[in-house]
Amino acid sequence: AESFVSPSTSLCGGTESVDVVIRNNGAVTITSLSINWSVSNVAQTAYSWTGSLALNDSATITLGTYNFTPGTHTILVQTLSPNGQNDQVQANDTVSRTVIVHGYPVANAGADTTICSTSNKTISSASASGSSSLLWSTSGTGTFSGGTTLSPTYTPSGADTANGMVYLILTATGYPTCGSDVDSMALTFSASPN
Repeated sequence: AESFVSPSTSLCGGTESVDVVIRNNGAVTITSLSINWSVSNVAQTAYSWTGSLALNDSATITLGTYNFTPGTHTILVQTLSPNGQNDQVQANDTVSRTVIVHGYPVANAGADTTICSTSNKTISSASASGSSSLLWSTSGTGTFSGGTTLSPTYTPSGADTANGMVYLILTATGYPTCGSDVDSMALTFSASPN
């Protein structure tokens, strides 16, 4: 095997095709080849290739698919037995790729809550996973301190308290191509005690 076509070295997870390029670096045309491959030291179904590769010719082949879960995985591909014979130059038979799987982001803004209309709200029950960044926003006109953390403080505006309720919205942005997730909590304002 010469190189990988897919998967990329960074992905979100799920089932991905494992595609490699094979090349004939020898003088004899290759008409058959066995290909073993593994993901994180777990052997996958071997692939038997047939075709015709003259000197310096290459072909892209799909070895199969694999369901990638979050974490770091190493894919190892080894070509064996060109034309049913021992390979005389084994130094170029193996290729590997490390794949980092991030997973899809999940946002949880926390439970709906009620505060006194003269109070600020420090959020303490929010959570997020699989995200590269966080951002809080509001349906109102108040402001956040620490609006890119899981525990910001929201200062409501006069218009917020006059309306009686706002939504505080947490956006968890995933790693490239993993999208984002949004969740909100309702923040209700009660009248100040006299």
